Amino acid sequence: MRSSNPAPSTLSRRSVLAGAFATLGGAVLSSAEAQAPEQARRDAPVAAKDPLKITRLETFLVKPRWLFLKIHTNAGIVGLGEPILEGRAQTCAQAVKEVEPYLIGKDPRQVVHHWQAIYRHAFYRGGPILTSALSGIDIALWDIKGKALGVPVYELLGGPTRQRVRVYAHARTPEALKAGLARGFTAFKTGPAKRRPSRYLETPAEVRYAADQFGELRRTAGDDVDIAIDFHGAISPALAKILITALEPYHPMFIEEPINCQNHDVMAEIARGTHLPIATGERVFTKYRLIYRDAQIVGQFP
Repeated sequence: MRSSNPAPSTLSRRSVLAGAFATLGGAVLSSAEAQAPEQARRDAPVAAKDPLKITRLETFLVKPRWLFLKIHTNAGIVGLGEPILEGRAQTCAQAVKEVEPYLIGKDPRQVVHHWQAIYRHAFYRGGPILTSALSGIDIALWDIKGKALGVPVYELLGGPTRQRVRVYAHARTPEALKAGLARGFTAFKTGPAKRRPSRYLETPAEVRYAADQFGELRRTAGDDVDIAIDFHGAISPALAKILITALEPYHPMFIEEPINCQNHDVMAEIARGTHLPIATGERVFTKYRLIYRDAQIVGQFP
């Protein structure tokens, strides 16, 4: 007959608490709920105390311009990342190769530690190549950690904040915009229309042409649809200000990279000069660069 008293070796603080709460009729906490965290740990593919080591980094060049990374571990779990800078795939692949000796044999679950070590322990920090390589490594390490714990990475970062994400389509012509509307898109992005390569300063006729073409998209879409416009950082500051003023009556959703986004002080000046949202992005990298940018804008750096 099974003993009603468990052997001392099977007692634990968790089991005692779970049993005590269970006797309360579940008013405070059921035994199943008390054991849930322990069950989750048992169900994880790799237990927290189990050794998990990086064994190899493998990059894949995919034409015409992509690079992907696979980080292998001794547990058979692999992490996938994308250490790419547009137009510099082979250079980024070599940068990953140079970081590989540091990572081999390390526990991939120490994601932030490795990010700091790779970024801060180098004499030359940051830059588009090294940051892109580090970004791909960081993505792959998070992927491994999520797989080792048996949860999606978004759960490690605090959980989802929404169930749906709005997306936009690209449309440079009214016909393309109509096709997107038929597919259910309610937001679009385009570029400034031009009849020849842009000059540092444009004639009023060319500015008017760009505004009129955007206005045609607005008339096609109506006022219930959003249309953003991306200058691609290829417009001079003087011309960008004039174009934005000409576009304001058509209410673009936002203006993306009106000038080279690394020209932070002028970007801030443009943002202060219009009611339209200004988007900047992929060519400003790491939180340290953003801190420098903000400090530069308020005059703390020359």
